[in-house]
Amino acid sequence: MMNMIFFSGYLKCAECESNLTIKKSKEYIYYACSSYVRKRGCDNNHSIRKDVLEEKISEEINNRLSIKIDKLNRKNIYDLINMIYLNKDGLIDIKYKLKEN
Repeated sequence: MMNMIFFSGYLKCAECESNLTIKKSKEYIYYACSSYVRKRGCDNNHSIRKDVLEEKISEEINNRLSIKIDKLNRKNIYDLINMIYLNKDGLIDIKYKLKEN
């Protein structure tokens, strides 16, 4: 399992720009808007499982960029991604550092 701080600094709520925070269940690790979790005014109640987020990011990179990666690592994230947003509909939006082909 990847270190939980793997996405530290890259995950934001698309509604309020707050960082996403980690929530744990017995089986999974989730990311959710820290302002929503702490009841500080955001109404983005969506969360995303860590394993699902990692899979979606890998798929998105491989589908949208000519760079193909087999496994996400901190260097891939640093080189490719500026920010990852969790939208109110539960989907992610990736802002890349590189120009799309």
